Amino acid sequence: MKIQAISNIKDLAALKNQWNDLLAASASDSVFLTHEWLYTWWEVFGNEYELFVLTCRNEPEGHLVGIFPAYLKTAGFPIRTRSVRLLGSEHVTSDFLECIALKGLEEEVYGALFVYLVQKSDLWDLIEITDVPEQSVFAGFLRRQGILPAFTQLDNEKFCPYLPLPSNWDEFLSGLSSKTRRNVRYYRNNLGRHAIVDIEEVTTLKQLHEVMPDMVRLHQERKQQVGYSGRFSSQSYKRFHDAICESFLNVGRLLLVFLKVDGKRVAFYYNFTFQGRVNVYQSGFDIEWSKFSVGALLLGHIIEMSITGGNKYIDFLRGHEQYKYHWTEQERKLMDYVSYNNSLRGSILKITNRSLSAAKSGLKKVLPEIIQNNARRVMALLK
Repeated sequence: MKIQAISNIKDLAALKNQWNDLLAASASDSVFLTHEWLYTWWEVFGNEYELFVLTCRNEPEGHLVGIFPAYLKTAGFPIRTRSVRLLGSEHVTSDFLECIALKGLEEEVYGALFVYLVQKSDLWDLIEITDVPEQSVFAGFLRRQGILPAFTQLDNEKFCPYLPLPSNWDEFLSGLSSKTRRNVRYYRNNLGRHAIVDIEEVTTLKQLHEVMPDMVRLHQERKQQVGYSGRFSSQSYKRFHDAICESFLNVGRLLLVFLKVDGKRVAFYYNFTFQGRVNVYQSGFDIEWSKFSVGALLLGHIIEMSITGGNKYIDFLRGHEQYKYHWTEQERKLMDYVSYNNSLRGSILKITNRSLSAAKSGLKKVLPEIIQNNARRVMALLK
């Protein structure tokens, strides 16, 4: 196996077709591993870091059989550290990240890539691999004892609800609880009695440019109503999604759908489709129409559209938002792993981070008791 490090955006761009062909031939099914997603991420956010994408090719044919999509980050005070991280792991939410390998060659590819990382250990103090599917071959490789560099699984698993889809809408409805099935029908009929209702799917670039301000507005207003600033308050975040929407629209991966009431857009779902999965990425709705459950109404239409389109799953992605569990109880886990360099700096960093982690864990356990004791003292003073 021949390993090569890609360190400039021109070479990264040139990999596009080979990258996506390899992803299609791998066991990975994440839209967040596509060249479009990770290249756009680097275009927008990469000026803060150093590109460190490793490619693995078989010999003598030279076919691309593996990609470790990574970058180098320098940060920290008072100890300046250099970490290897996966592209897409900061600034935006990217679930199901991992090393891409040709199906059937995973062990050989991972082994060759990590031997290279050990050989280049002067470049990094730690390797942080986050948001990896727990059941993936890659996660199993990282958990295995005896590999170098040695990885530790961190105690911060994330849950991603998902919904398996049947072959038709009627079958889907019959599988719901009687209450949920009744609600789906009620939401559609109730709003239709009060207004003209339309479902608008974005299919052209002109249409995309027209609706983007409404998408941002609905998302921001909803978040601000519950005390958050909203992700689109960041110009770099907005620039990333402007670009990824255009890119995914061009290759048929964008599913951006609005609910219109009397001609006004009052709710949206921003989704990505990939290999039979619909990834529900973001949503928003006009609070004035919340009594009609416009978000749930539109999500029902998204599910119906996904079934009609032949998709097999709805991925709600990470997060325990209650609305997700109205539709499903099934989950996938994302795991994080870390490996420290055996250098003096790496050893100090390992001790420091483990001490901080232990302190946080201990604080979580004693904090409720501290709060209760302080509350008792205050009440005693007030008597």
